[in-house]
Amino acid sequence: MLKVGIIGVGMMGRTHYEAYQKIEGVEVVAIADSDPKRADGDLAGTGGNLLQGGLARLPMDKIKGVQDYRQLLAMKELDIIDICTRTPQHAQMTVEALATGKHVLCEKPLGRTAAEARQMTDAADKAKGFFMPAMCIRFWPEW
Repeated sequence: MLKVGIIGVGMMGRTHYEAYQKIEGVEVVAIADSDPKRADGDLAGTGGNLLQGGLARLPMDKIKGVQDYRQLLAMKELDIIDICTRTPQHAQMTVEALATGKHVLCEKPLGRTAAEARQMTDAADKAKGFFMPAMCIRFWPEW
């Protein structure tokens, strides 16, 4: 069983959570969000610009919620860290996540600049775990 921790459970984090529910052998066991309501599993209002409705509450009896993403990074039981925060946070969080030795998935875009993207890919080159940007559009049937 691969254990996932999601950082950022707004619209995209919710979308990733829902996708993980469809993958056999994968379980989301931790979330981190600076919003205390979301860190407690309340996803009401996370519709964003693409998705309306959807899951409004996470099963927090099976998921540990924290507000500081560094607490999530320190969780030894995690195999995968999934970063679904705002773009300006991607580079720093990805570099820190890769340093843990875990696999890391980061939402698009990688960073705001080519220099940030290079910082991330340089960290990935040295990392023990795999790194993948989440370029979801390539998997959409319309594309």
